[in-house]
Amino acid sequence: MDGEWNIMWERLLLGALAAFVVFKVTLITYRRRKYPEPHEDWTAVDMDALSFPSDFRWGTATAAHQVEGHLVNNWTHHEQRKNLEQSGAACDHWNRWEDDFQLISELGLNSYRFSVEWSRIEPTEGTWNNDALAVYSNMVDDLLERGIRPVVTLHHFSHPQWWEAKGGFADRANAPHFVRYCERVFEVLSDRVETWVSINEPTVFSTMGYTLGMFPPGRRSLRATLRVMRNLLLAHADVYRALKKIRPEVRIGIAKNVTLFDPKNRWSPID
Repeated sequence: MDGEWNIMWERLLLGALAAFVVFKVTLITYRRRKYPEPHEDWTAVDMDALSFPSDFRWGTATAAHQVEGHLVNNWTHHEQRKNLEQSGAACDHWNRWEDDFQLISELGLNSYRFSVEWSRIEPTEGTWNNDALAVYSNMVDDLLERGIRPVVTLHHFSHPQWWEAKGGFADRANAPHFVRYCERVFEVLSDRVETWVSINEPTVFSTMGYTLGMFPPGRRSLRATLRVMRNLLLAHADVYRALKKIRPEVRIGIAKNVTLFDPKNRWSPID
């Protein structure tokens, strides 16, 4: 008797599975015919007739550690500790920024997002490098004279090693240090900069640094990753509130990375 019940249940399960497969195939076939994949014929488009609004923003962006050179921060420490390629002088942007801005002008761009380097501005805890702040101020003036709108990023993956030694974003108690630094930069530049980015790509920073171990501090911990993600969002909120109190009219946000996966066939479960 038990054997007959087992055979019956197996047949029922196989029948249900077969019915489900038939249903899905039928549904996919119907949708593919009813809603075919759109394929643009770009050869038929008159590119000369395309235009953008007169106030459209064409821009480019850099990160301080990637271009400035001559830095001592969490990244240079990570490079040395992991025996990675040294950033060194990088593009020497710190000494050649006027030439670089000329290139931006020649490209016809009207917007430029760049990050200020916390480790350069506050090399040791509580010590401010006003000369560095003056250079960033000169950068803003030069961009505006060229008709290029500056967008300032306050944290683009790099920060002072002294702050990293305290735990960085992994410790919520460290947030006041970050807010204080942001306020200091804001006091110097906010009279000319209308758009600010508090933190660049927080999910990239947390996953690459605390899940995959490729960014500093090179850890591999899911728990630490989630804690850092949470603290990054809380730190953004702290900075947002602090800076809005000073100048309510400015725009402040996070630079969010977006990864788009476009299937070859939107109705195919395989794609």
